[in-house]
Amino acid sequence: MCQNLTGPPQDVKEVVDYVKAVGSLTKKKIVFLEEAIGPQIQMDLKPC
Repeated sequence: MCQNLTGPPQDVKEVVDYVKAVGSLTKKKIVFLEEAIGPQIQMDLKPC
């Protein structure tokens, strides 16, 4: 799911509906992982 990269962006209801649909398929917890993309990647800089 690429909420911030879609065009047009997804609204909150779409995201909530998606999470509920996925949650209905399993009894396991849903885990979210945020992938941070910072200037060190875009500008080829080394992290401090």
